[in-house]
Amino acid sequence: MSMITMIKRRSTGDHLYDIYIDGRLELSVHEDIIVKHQLSKGGRLSLDQIASIRMEDQVQRVYQTALKRIARKPHSEMDLRIFLAGKGHPVEQIDQVMQILRERNYVNDEQFALMWAQQRIESDRKGRLWIKQELRRKGISDRIVRQALERMDEEEEYRSALELGMKRWGLLKGEDRKKWTKLMAYLLRRGYTSETVFRAVEEIRRTAHADLEDLNDLQALDDPYEPWEDA
Repeated sequence: MSMITMIKRRSTGDHLYDIYIDGRLELSVHEDIIVKHQLSKGGRLSLDQIASIRMEDQVQRVYQTALKRIARKPHSEMDLRIFLAGKGHPVEQIDQVMQILRERNYVNDEQFALMWAQQRIESDRKGRLWIKQELRRKGISDRIVRQALERMDEEEEYRSALELGMKRWGLLKGEDRKKWTKLMAYLLRRGYTSETVFRAVEEIRRTAHADLEDLNDLQALDDPYEPWEDA
């Protein structure tokens, strides 16, 4: 058994401590490891205990890195995994950290998907088709994506499209027919469904008292700007 001869806190402000064993610097660990194992000067550790503490501290540091990341803003599990891997952390340690984060509800893809969808509708004026593709790219499962979309308020999404469309209408120039076609294409590119777009454009048309033929003529057109496919 080896003896802890000194424990010295680093001055870097990252809650790390240097542990000297038999007069030699043997470990540098996070303060949570100190508390968990009740490490103190004069304590004794076996070689196996030293190795175990070293491995546990490596996981703890990955955990602390993850906490700092999600403290800034929520992340999907896949996004967080990519970030940690980019820091050079081994997959095995990332897996352990993810399990801890899930157990403590610090990472929750279902909550993240709902929050993301709400934010994109309210703040960024995006439609459900856009949101669907974004969530998929963030590694959210089809089941969770479907649940998030089902819980979206269709009226709120419509109001978002309507407000965005009204602002856009005031910036468009040219003949009315071309302006309406451009407006519809613009809203479709933002990920709103055709049904939502037609409804919003009809309301804008009615409000603006524009001289336009029946909107059904436009609905019959093949829109070349529609990039979304509802798989």
